[in-house]
Amino acid sequence: MQHRSNPLLRVATVLGVLAACIAVAMPARADLTGFQAVTSPYHTVPFKGSAYVPITCPGGTTPISSGYSGSISPYRRLTTFSYFGNTSPWIPGGTGAAPDDVVTEYGLCATSAALSAHGINPSSLHYVFGNQGTISPGGTKLPWAACPSGETALSGEFVATGPGVTTWGDFPFGTNEWAVALRNNSASDQQVYVAALCAQAERAQVITQSLAPSGTIGDAFAAQQNAICPSGTVATAAGLWADQSTAEITTLRLGSVGYNGAYVYAANINTVPTGTVYALCLG
Repeated sequence: MQHRSNPLLRVATVLGVLAACIAVAMPARADLTGFQAVTSPYHTVPFKGSAYVPITCPGGTTPISSGYSGSISPYRRLTTFSYFGNTSPWIPGGTGAAPDDVVTEYGLCATSAALSAHGINPSSLHYVFGNQGTISPGGTKLPWAACPSGETALSGEFVATGPGVTTWGDFPFGTNEWAVALRNNSASDQQVYVAALCAQAERAQVITQSLAPSGTIGDAFAAQQNAICPSGTVATAAGLWADQSTAEITTLRLGSVGYNGAYVYAANINTVPTGTVYALCLG
């Protein structure tokens, strides 16, 4: 995808959308004691390059989910496998599709007491690795990871072995699985790996909303949406399934701890992105 507009103007556009999103009336807040959001400084992703920024949860807390907010690029959520099963460091990263892309990483951390208060058995937290394989050049793949029967996928992560892989789906499939939809835009095969964070959870549900058109960013059509959890619940992960493999997720994150929902932004060079936004909510 080629972007011809001033990167600073693109950043300003997205920040304006974020401000409008935050202005939406918020539902009654759940008890958020023990939950904490961690945020990286803004950092620049070079053109066709990568950025890896550690995000460490405070002592006594466990990472529950990650997210990111990019200025325009098809930014992919990426972690090293050293993260899985550990509390820190947290290293999302991605590939910039335009010069001087500005990206922020987000993480949600929680204490054992906070998880217990929302129906999760903290001692049951574990990772399940799903089906993985090779994406050929120009091809797509929809790998997923499924938790054992009776458990909930609180969030999911994936790793691609090289640059050029973009994300058009990253979402909970029901409450038991986490799936991703990936496209290989490079000239070589790419390996992908998926994992879900699973736990015994008494009260989990998935809330969905349809993407809404929101104008353009540079030369790409754009859409955004919030999916808000019911009053008294906490959002642990955000997801998006786009209907077109040419769509690219640029922002996928929780609004913030206390916002109680997911915020997603997507772009598509051909047409307005359509699809479904997901928030995984705990009672």
